[in-house]
Amino acid sequence: MLKEISIPFRDLRMAAVECGYCQTVVTLDLEKGRFDVTHCPVCHKDFDPVVRDAFRSLAHLYSQMEKAQHKLSFRIPVKE
Repeated sequence: MLKEISIPFRDLRMAAVECGYCQTVVTLDLEKGRFDVTHCPVCHKDFDPVVRDAFRSLAHLYSQMEKAQHKLSFRIPVKE
């Protein structure tokens, strides 16, 4: 059975990306809006340009939604 929880967009402040080489998880603060995910800080392998562009877009979207103070929510299925 799945239970759904609703999370306001503004509470989705942190995002993470996992390195495909060493599995290091890099956590980014969307509220600061300034991060450049170019490479893994542990193994120094470059992240895929698609990942970098996606995080830049997500940071931009986050800042725009925060300014507009929309009440957008996501529903996330959670196993009990």
